[in-house]
Amino acid sequence: MRHGAWACLAGVLCLPVDAQAAGYWVSEIGPKAIGRGGAFIASPDDPTAMWLNPAGMSNVPGMQVYVDASLVRLNQSFSRRCLPTCAPSPYQLRYDDAAATVGRHPQDTGNAVLDGFAEPVSLGRRGNSVGEVTNNPRGISRFGRLVPFLSMAVNGELLGIPGLGLGLAVYGPNTGGVGYPEDGPQRYSVIDSEPVEAIVQATVAYRFNRYFGLGAGLVLERLGTRQRLALSTDKEGRESPDQDVIVDFNVHEDFIPALIIGFTTNPIGGLHIGGSFITPRQARATGPISVKPANPDRINADDNPSSLLLNFDDSNARARLFMSSPAAARLGVMYAFKPYFDVEVAVVREFWSAFRYIRLDVEGLNATSGLLPPGSQGIALPPTIQPKEWRDTWSLRAGGDFHAVPGIFTARAGAFAEESAIPDRTLDLSAADGRKVGVSVGFSLGYFGLRLTGAWQHIFVESRLVENSVVVNQNPVTGTLPGAGGQTLVALGRYNQNYDLLSVGVMMDVGEMALRAKGLFTGDKGWWRPEGAKDRALLNLPGLLQRSSNL
Repeated sequence: MRHGAWACLAGVLCLPVDAQAAGYWVSEIGPKAIGRGGAFIASPDDPTAMWLNPAGMSNVPGMQVYVDASLVRLNQSFSRRCLPTCAPSPYQLRYDDAAATVGRHPQDTGNAVLDGFAEPVSLGRRGNSVGEVTNNPRGISRFGRLVPFLSMAVNGELLGIPGLGLGLAVYGPNTGGVGYPEDGPQRYSVIDSEPVEAIVQATVAYRFNRYFGLGAGLVLERLGTRQRLALSTDKEGRESPDQDVIVDFNVHEDFIPALIIGFTTNPIGGLHIGGSFITPRQARATGPISVKPANPDRINADDNPSSLLLNFDDSNARARLFMSSPAAARLGVMYAFKPYFDVEVAVVREFWSAFRYIRLDVEGLNATSGLLPPGSQGIALPPTIQPKEWRDTWSLRAGGDFHAVPGIFTARAGAFAEESAIPDRTLDLSAADGRKVGVSVGFSLGYFGLRLTGAWQHIFVESRLVENSVVVNQNPVTGTLPGAGGQTLVALGRYNQNYDLLSVGVMMDVGEMALRAKGLFTGDKGWWRPEGAKDRALLNLPGLLQRSSNL
C-alpha cells in the first residue's frame, strides 16, 4: 500500500499540458494578414508588421493608434476507441537528465468478476472509457476565444526623418481553448485548457533607400497555461469517475526575452521581397496547483472497496513547468500592379522539433492515505517527463489585395497549406492538430485617417485516427486483479476539428489628420484626396536639433 500511495502522488505529476500554451499558433495576427491567407510578409504596411516582419514598420504611414481583435473558434470532436485495448506497452524514453517511463501493462486474460459484475479485464472497456465528446469551452465565449492586438506607430516622415518607423504593441498570437465534460472519456487528457501567451514589443525600423530596409523588435513575453484534468485513483485500475480527482493548475513565466528581426527590399519597380526571424523562447512557468475529489461523497466512502482513503493538502502546492515556444522564419515575395492590385507568395518554417518533451515538478503537495501505517513520512517526488517529439513544419501561403477604390476601399483574399507538427504517437486533445488548409477573405475601408479592416478565415484540419500512442494516464494502481496495471492509453481514437477566425481592426491615424489640416490651411490642394497632402512632414526634427545645439 505504501507503494500504491507513492504511485498516486507521482500520478499527480503526470499531467498532460496544453501544447497550444507552448506556442501552437492558429493562422496569423491581424485582419489584413488573415485576409491574405498569411501572405503579408514581403512588405507589410500596418502595425502587425511588428510580429510578421519588423522592417515593414517603415511602411506604416502617419502616427497610428491601431487596435484589432480576433475571435478564434475551435470546432472539435473526439471519439475514443480502445480496440482491442487501451493497455500500453512498456517503454522508457530518455530526455536529457530524465526519462518518461511506462511500466507493466495490463494483459487481456479474459473476464474477471469486479464488484459482482462480469467485465473484460481490458482497461479500454472499463467505466465510461469510450465514447464521443465535443469541444465546448467554459469561460470562453461560444463564439470563440478573443485575442487582441493594441499598438501605436510613428513614421519618421512626420518628424523630418524619412525611412524611420517606430512601434509599440501588446498582443498575443492567435490560439484556441478547449473544454470537455468532467466525466467524459477524454478527462485524463484534458477537461478545460486555455493557453497563456502575451507579448509586449518595441520595434524600430529604417529604410535606407528604395532597395533595402531593416527592422528589429525587442519582445518580452508571458508564456504559460491554465488547465484542468482528471487523475484516477481507482486501485483496481478502472477508469471510474467516482475515483477521480480533479487537478487544476495555472502556471506562467513573465518577461521572457526574444528578438524579432526582418528585412525588406524593392530591387525593381513593383517587386518586393521580405523576411523575418523570431528567436525561440524557453519558460520555467510556475503557479498554484489544486487537487480535489471529483465525487467527495464516494472517493473515500466506507462501502467503497476501491478507495485508497486519500486526503490531499494543496494549500502550499506549487507546480513548475518547463516549456518552450519555437523559432520561426518567414519569407515573402510580392508584386504590386499599381494602382489596383498586388499578389504575394510566402513560405514559413516553424522549428517545433525543439519541443521534445515537457518537464513538470510539483512542490508542497501533501497526500495521505488511511491505508498507510501511522506516522508514515512524505515521499520525495521525482520530476515527470512527458514525450512530445514534435516536428518542424513548412507552410505555403498566397494572397493579395484588389484596390477597388485606391486609398478608400480594398478587397482581399488568400489561402494557405500547412504541415502538422505533432506525430500520431504524441497527439492528444489538448493540442489536436493535423495538416491544414485555410481560405480567407477580407476588406479595408477608410478615408481621412480612419480605417476599418475585417477578415474571415476557415481552416480545414485533417481528420486523424490514432491507433498507436505513448500518451498515458498515470493511475496509482499497482494491480490487484489478473493483468491490472496503473496506466491506460488515453489518446487513441478519431479526431475531427476545424477552425473559424473572425478578425476586425480599427485604425486612427492622427498624423494623417494633422497633415490634412496643415494642407488645408497652407493651401495644399491635395489635402482632401485619398493619398493626402504632398508635404508629409509636420516637424523638421533634424533641423530643430541642429539649430538648438552646438554641434
